[in-house]
Parts: sequence; C-alpha cells; structure tokens
Amino acid sequence: MSPTLRLVMLLAVLSAPALHAQNDSSYHQPSAALVAVVDAPLTPSVYLSPDKKIMVLASRSALPPVAELAQPELRLAGQRINPATSGPTRESYFTGLVLKPLPDGTEVRVAGLPEGARLGNLGWSRDGRTLAFTVTQDRGIELWAADTATAKARRLTARALDTVTITPEWVDDHT
Repeated sequence: MSPTLRLVMLLAVLSAPALHAQNDSSYHQPSAALVAVVDAPLTPSVYLSPDKKIMVLASRSALPPVAELAQPELRLAGQRINPATSGPTRESYFTGLVLKPLPDGTEVRVAGLPEGARLGNLGWSRDGRTLAFTVTQDRGIELWAADTATAKARRLTARALDTVTITPEWVDDHT
C-alpha cells in the first residue's frame, strides 16, 4: 500500500466521527450546571455619590434578549444606531437601581421606573441628592432622575433624546 493511500485511509477513519456529528441535526440542551452559570445574575455596578454618603447598586442582565438583538440598526461612520430610539445599539445597560445609604447599608430599590426599562448614563448631582440617568424604551430615550431621599424616579423630558452624539451631563450652575 502506498504512503499516499495510507494517509487518505487514515484521514477517512479520523474524520468519520466528525462527519457523523455534523449530520446530527437535533438540538441538545446544555447541562443544568452550565445553564445556571450562564443565567447567573451579574455583580451590580457601584456608583458612589460625590459626598460619599450614598451608594447606588446598578443591576444588569447577563445576556440581552433575542428581540433586542434582532432590532434594525443603521451603520454610519462607525456608529451603530437604532432608528427607533435614535440611540446606539448593542450598548450595555442597567435593569434596576438600589440606593444604599452609608454607613447603615439599608437597601432601597428605586421606584417609579417603567417596566422593562434599560437604564444608562448614570450621573450624580454635585450635592448627591439626585441621580440622573437615561431610560431607553422601544420608541425613544428619555431623561429621568431619582431623588435619593425618597428613592422615587421621575421622567424629566417629554421629548425623546438623541444620545448617539450627545451624552446627558449635569451642568455646573456656579458659573
């Protein structure tokens, strides 16, 4: 038997299991342990107030929903834009906010947020009494604020924001 023929036969024998695996088109569920690891909640992000008296724990989801990934997007000059929201696509976001006054550490969930809101662009006021943030919904991005004394959020803008090129920031009123 020639060396070339031996090589061909060896490759055929070694590739047979791989060919069989490719023909198996049934869906296989991952193990429960793997599902638990992938679906485990992420560690929240922490934002400390300027006066260091309040900490915000911002929770995030591990994976975006498929419906969010399937939304149309425009690509312009390296930007990926969601035409429905006039904001960027594929950005990480928060799903909830918890206030934790220091040093007692009592946790209070911020109330008044819309169901399924995607929160971003968190920013403290200079005095630490207000936390501003954006809320992305299906039809646009709104500016919101949470009062740290009451842990209640409220919408600040009736009109949607364009956050592709501009990120909301606090303005220094001491000028």
